[in-house]
Amino acid sequence: MQFRFEDQPNKYKERPVVIGALSESTAEVFLLAVKVTSHSARPDSPGEVVLQDWQQAGLEKPSVARCSKHMVVPIQVFEGQRRYGKLSSRDALAVEAALKEVGAPIV
Repeated sequence: MQFRFEDQPNKYKERPVVIGALSESTAEVFLLAVKVTSHSARPDSPGEVVLQDWQQAGLEKPSVARCSKHMVVPIQVFEGQRRYGKLSSRDALAVEAALKEVGAPIV
């Protein structure tokens, strides 16, 4: 999924995402997409989750779910996209806790 660079809002980078929630509103289905990065966790930033089982999730490098960087998007955004894998239970629980910490809309 494309995420904007914070310091260059006109530039985007394709990144893997963690799907954090699913909600149905009228006829549309929306997903909560969380940015995944290979940069190390920022110690003073809320919502940074080091993915312990990143290889099991199908990621190529050690990764961090940056839960403060999330978007609610229609499910159609993911049509034809590559699926990497599935988070382990411990990583999924850590991401869920971090999403609550940053006040993300969790269903």
